[in-house]
Amino acid sequence: MLIRRLRARRGSAAQSPEPGGSSVKYYRDISWFFLLLCVIAVGFTAWWGTQTIRQASTLGYATTQGVVMDSYTTVHRSKNVVTHAAHVQYKYTVGERTHISQRFAYAHDGPEEYDKDWVDAHQSGAAVTVYYDPSNPQMSVLRQGIMWQDPIAFAVSLAALFLSGGIVGWFRSKLRNADHAGGLPVVQLDASREAVSLTPSTPWIMGGVAGGVQALVGTIAVGAVAPGTFAMIVGALAAVIVASSLVAVGAYRVAGWRRRRVSRLLVIDHAAETLTIPASKSGVPAKTYRFEDVCGFEIEKVKSRSGRNIYVHDCVIMTVLEGGAMVRVQIHALGTDTEAASLSSWLAERVGTRDIVEEPRAMAG
Repeated sequence: MLIRRLRARRGSAAQSPEPGGSSVKYYRDISWFFLLLCVIAVGFTAWWGTQTIRQASTLGYATTQGVVMDSYTTVHRSKNVVTHAAHVQYKYTVGERTHISQRFAYAHDGPEEYDKDWVDAHQSGAAVTVYYDPSNPQMSVLRQGIMWQDPIAFAVSLAALFLSGGIVGWFRSKLRNADHAGGLPVVQLDASREAVSLTPSTPWIMGGVAGGVQALVGTIAVGAVAPGTFAMIVGALAAVIVASSLVAVGAYRVAGWRRRRVSRLLVIDHAAETLTIPASKSGVPAKTYRFEDVCGFEIEKVKSRSGRNIYVHDCVIMTVLEGGAMVRVQIHALGTDTEAASLSSWLAERVGTRDIVEEPRAMAG
């Protein structure tokens, strides 16, 4: 066997991009985009929540008779659907003062209730029942209480808030690790062992999805059940928000726990000075290498095939002494060369590199 000194792939390693770089910018830009969506969702949630609560408050409104001043419909045509929206102007008298309003309801007008048929039956001069706020008589509606459609906009915006928040958390967690571990989640197993998860880790997104679904279903259920008092409706909406938050946190915890239990973890044991490569998807079993046997890490383009498509990945390759010969072990394929550079630098900092005299042989794993 020829003997030679491995020169640490000095050239290719020197030309590798600095850790962070474009990957950090990518995560930061995308996270800011979803953060903006999160802020927008907060605004819509606050607005539609206020409208839903105001509609629920009509359960305590007083009743009077009003007169339609004008009513008409507008036609909205889409590709295959034609809808009619009702418009009305009515007046009513409370005490000695006459008020004029155009409001059907604070929240959802209810197309099943107020459409072309309603307008046809309520032409100018027709009598209508008006519900008004006794403390502020100029605030009035033609529909009292809530129906299941009323909280839909609030439910959708609340679900979007949880989902966008989960995505922001996911990108922020990747951003925290982008500089040193290529965006992969870093797990501290105990005092001497730390690991990098080589499987997709989405606890933030799982929590966001779970909380969003809970918010959507729970809020619509409030409208369907339609509690009979204002206090019960507000309490039910508050309970939905609290329950959705708890579900989101629970899903996040479960996803994080599952990641630790079933993820393919690249484990660095500082006490034993070993690096454990997890089993690969192709069936190569897990292997443990001593720090003293590791001579370096580098980045290499590796092709993979999926059906008719061929993909090129930036892989972190470790060169190690195994069984008296040098082997090259594929650590992980990442999305960009800067992510691969970050992971290789992070590993080299913890494991170290050594000059080992041996002849390299084919890559394993």
